Amino acid sequence: MYLLDINVLLAFAYDEHVFHPRVSRWIKHVESEKATTPCFATCSITELGFIRIAGRRHGLAENLTFARVDLRRIKAALGLVLLGDGWTVTGFLTG
Repeated sequence: MYLLDINVLLAFAYDEHVFHPRVSRWIKHVESEKATTPCFATCSITELGFIRIAGRRHGLAENLTFARVDLRRIKAALGLVLLGDGWTVTGFLTG
């Protein structure tokens, strides 16, 4: 499972992002290799960062409301797993 950072979320969400084609290809590649398990995760920090950057005055979304809609859209498209605030690396690695 990959914990996606803000830049990957932004690039995937917006066609006009310079790295949209590259990120889209990478996501398709990862999904094809791990078809039966969730491939991608996010957390509250990356989600808030996405909304903050995408929804700023000269951002990729028209405003914060549209940035929230865009985040919901990509979360659904990717089947993102939300790692809660109580999540720990050691707990994830040991199951």
